[in-house]
Amino acid sequence: MKTFFVGQRWLSETEPELGLGIIMEVQSKQVVIFFPAAKVDRRYSTVSAPLKRIQFEKGEKISTNDGTELMVESVHQENEVLIYQTLQG
Repeated sequence: MKTFFVGQRWLSETEPELGLGIIMEVQSKQVVIFFPAAKVDRRYSTVSAPLKRIQFEKGEKISTNDGTELMVESVHQENEVLIYQTLQG
């Protein structure tokens, strides 16, 4: 079973068009994720959620919703949430 924490980033494997989601609420058997790009919430069972946790690595290029490209400079974890230091470019 996957472990969810508020603030983590996850991707829906069945609806990838929603973009990157943010865990907003974790209950004993359900998790609520907000997908900013699509402006929708989804509620999933914690037992069978079709979700994949997103974890970027140092040196990886990522893009924001507005198309800005960023380079991951460092990654650290706080309370099960990954924090990225990035540079534009």
